[in-house]
Amino acid sequence: MSKTLSSILQRGSNNFDLIRLIAALAVIFGHSYGIQNTQGNVDFVTCFIGIECPGSLAVYAFFLTSGLLIAQSFDRQNNPVKFGVLRFARIWPGLCVNVLVTVFLIGPFFTNASLRDYVFAVGTLKYVTINIFQFGKVVATIPGLFPHSWQPNGVNFPLWTLPVEVQCYLMVFALGMLGLFRRMWLMLAALALALTAFLVIAPHETHWPSSRYFFYFFHLVQGYSFYPVPFFMIGIACYVLREKIVLNGYFAVLLMTAYLWLQHTQAGQPLLYMAYIYGLLVIAGMASIQFLRPSNDYSYGVYIYGFVCEQIVASTWPKMDNYIGLLIVIPLTLLFAAASWHTIEKPALKFARKFSENGNPFPILLTNYFKLKGYLFLRLVQPQAAKDELNFFPMTKVTVNEELLNQPVQDEVL
Repeated sequence: MSKTLSSILQRGSNNFDLIRLIAALAVIFGHSYGIQNTQGNVDFVTCFIGIECPGSLAVYAFFLTSGLLIAQSFDRQNNPVKFGVLRFARIWPGLCVNVLVTVFLIGPFFTNASLRDYVFAVGTLKYVTINIFQFGKVVATIPGLFPHSWQPNGVNFPLWTLPVEVQCYLMVFALGMLGLFRRMWLMLAALALALTAFLVIAPHETHWPSSRYFFYFFHLVQGYSFYPVPFFMIGIACYVLREKIVLNGYFAVLLMTAYLWLQHTQAGQPLLYMAYIYGLLVIAGMASIQFLRPSNDYSYGVYIYGFVCEQIVASTWPKMDNYIGLLIVIPLTLLFAAASWHTIEKPALKFARKFSENGNPFPILLTNYFKLKGYLFLRLVQPQAAKDELNFFPMTKVTVNEELLNQPVQDEVL
């Protein structure tokens, strides 16, 4: 029986948590071919599709579901302060602890430098400060770390998507503040215009000056045949059209059949993305697989710890087959992800909800965070001007619609 997308958007009525977890594991699977010894193993996903790899398809899935659920979050809360606070609490605490754990608890055991030289090296300090405060292009390497891996110096390549995700949140914020969630056709026109502008600008991103912070927003990453940001825009469009999108398994099979038939033609790539997007939405609504849905949202932890765990295994057993290595990497990653969710991410979200709902000063911390980012950036480019920038705003009280607070909203993050 067919159903609309709108009917599955309540938490507990969909499989988006399961999709995100599988996507995070797919990123680990894809990276295993570059980090560990393949011993002739072939990435069958890339061989079959040709233009995409497991990691790229997983990131597209993240951005699609994120666009859909973040749009829902803003629309239902109708509270920009709470929206910003929750988005901050969902990403930053887990990222901050991930960076510190990676550098100061794991790193000393896998560096070829002395402890003092490693801790105070410029590369180490850049990795910590830039990745925690997110005021520049993400730093994914530390010289001398994991020297025996097949990717020496590589620490956490997947972190490049997090600033792009935050920039997409700002897109939702802007569209929401313009009131476009209540004006379907204006929203679709705005998204079409934004998508067109993106596709015009993106191929020329190396030829025009852009800030380091927006480096990956328009950047075509190696191994990708397309960009993640349009999938986020499509996710927003799916939310806007949620009452009109019918989820039908037979139509999903038809789209996939059309792709397989025309795979090697010019229509192949567009059909791949159409079949993939619609297929994910259909899978999200399948009641028959809801028993597989995880009770805790470990997907973010799996995503930010997976690469580090692969480097640990690859450095400890550099000759180990990547498939055997995954048998160690996945449980190890899930252990880190569970610890991150139960001790950092979940408490941070609970704390953020409590303070944003009761008018307490946590939103001011968010404001101060961005002020601090601006200050640190100015310290790099214009030290004198930075002295006048570190001025914190006084605390203000937040008021919200109590009815909206009781509506269950599914959080989404990479």
